[in-house]
Amino acid sequence: ECKQWANEKLERKVHKVTNGIDTEVFYPSFAERTAGTIIFVGHMGVFHNTNSAEFLAKEIFPLIQKKLPATRLIIAGAEADRTLIHLEETPNVEVKGFVDDLNSLLNSASVFVAPLRFSAGVQNKVLEAMATATPVVTTTLVNRGLNATAGNHLLVGNTTEQLAEMTIQLLSDQNLHKRISLSG
Repeated sequence: ECKQWANEKLERKVHKVTNGIDTEVFYPSFAERTAGTIIFVGHMGVFHNTNSAEFLAKEIFPLIQKKLPATRLIIAGAEADRTLIHLEETPNVEVKGFVDDLNSLLNSASVFVAPLRFSAGVQNKVLEAMATATPVVTTTLVNRGLNATAGNHLLVGNTTEQLAEMTIQLLSDQNLHKRISLSG
């Protein structure tokens, strides 16, 4: 009886709060996107974000540039300008720090790539990109927290080659880009 009473009391005090995106802050502007622009955003004081940014810039991005040499990569987020500025040594890579208007930056990019190799829970950065109708390429690990339908809401890959190829597909195929943008 005591255990049942405690569980009933606990149930009344526990409220489930889901992750969500403020659609007054993150929304699609439907303005023209900067062609061939890839973006990754995250707080770069967190190792899984710096690791992902380095993986994207040093391993994935060069494969994309072999097929689409004019492609640009933007890495943004708090502390990015301090921790990742060395990535600007790579041609067509721009590292920004904190940006005041993340919605505009996301809306200007062609594709959001989140190649996280380790993380936990829901990655709000991906939800924010999806809320701006920016198509997303990410990993199975990230999608576990989202439970999105791969191939419909976003594209999912796990190897360097898969992530590069899916990004190239979104940059090259207007129909796929539009479909993933709107369904995300």
